[in-house]
Amino acid sequence: HMSMVKENSNFHSFQRANGLLRENIEDIQSFMINDPRGEKLMRYYLEIENNFEEEIDDIVSSFQAVRSKMSEINEIINAQKSFADTAYLVERVRLIDIIEDVLQLVKDDLKQNGIVVEKIYEKAPDVQVQKAKANFVIYSIISNAIKNLTKIDLGKKKLNITISQNRQKAIVKVHNNGKGLAKKDLEMIFRFSYRPDGNHKGFELHQCGNYMAEMGGKIHAESDGIDKGTTFMIEFPVGKPKTSRISA
Repeated sequence: HMSMVKENSNFHSFQRANGLLRENIEDIQSFMINDPRGEKLMRYYLEIENNFEEEIDDIVSSFQAVRSKMSEINEIINAQKSFADTAYLVERVRLIDIIEDVLQLVKDDLKQNGIVVEKIYEKAPDVQVQKAKANFVIYSIISNAIKNLTKIDLGKKKLNITISQNRQKAIVKVHNNGKGLAKKDLEMIFRFSYRPDGNHKGFELHQCGNYMAEMGGKIHAESDGIDKGTTFMIEFPVGKPKTSRISA
C-alpha cells in the first residue's frame, strides 16, 4: 500500500509547478497577467491543499495497516513461544473439556455446512497429557472431518464423537459419514507425504501421529471404503504417560 501512495503522490506535480514558478519569478507579474499558465498555476496551488490532505490520510492509513500487521505478527510469535514453553508440560486434563472447546471453535463451520454433531461420553476419565499437543490432535481430526463432510452432498451430514475407556486407555472416536477412504489411503494417511485430493493435510495428520506417540498414545483411521465414512481412533493413556520425542 505504501508503494501505491508513493506512486500516486502529488509531490511530483508540486515539483513541476514550483519549477514553472522559478522560471518566471523574475517577471512574475507579467507571467500571471499575460501567460495562461499563470492563472492555471494559481488555481493549482489553491486546489493542492485538498490533494495533500487526502495523501496524508492515505499515509496515516498505511501506517495503521502496518501497525496492525505488526501486532498480528507479534501475537503469532508470542503464541509460538507459549506453545514452545508448554508443549512438554504434562498436566491432568478432561478430554470432554478439550472436545467441547474445539466444538465451540468450529461451531460456525458446523452450522454453515448443516453438520449434525452427536456426542456419546460413555466414560471420560481424566488423562495426563501435554495439553497443547492434545488440543492440536483433537482440533485437527475434527477439522478434517468437517472438511470431508463439506465435499459431499448428503441429506444428513453427521459427526459422531465418542469417549470411552478400555483398561488403561481413554479412547476418543471421531466418525464422519462422508467420503471414506480406500485401503491404500488408510495405510498412508499419517505419512508426511500423504496428499489426499492434492491438498496439504498430510503434514497435519503426520504431526498428529507424532504428537500421540510422544504422549505414549496412538492414533489410527478406519473406513469400510469410499462413500462409507471415516473413523479416527485416538487413544490416550490413563495415568502418567511415558513421553518421548519423535523427530518430524
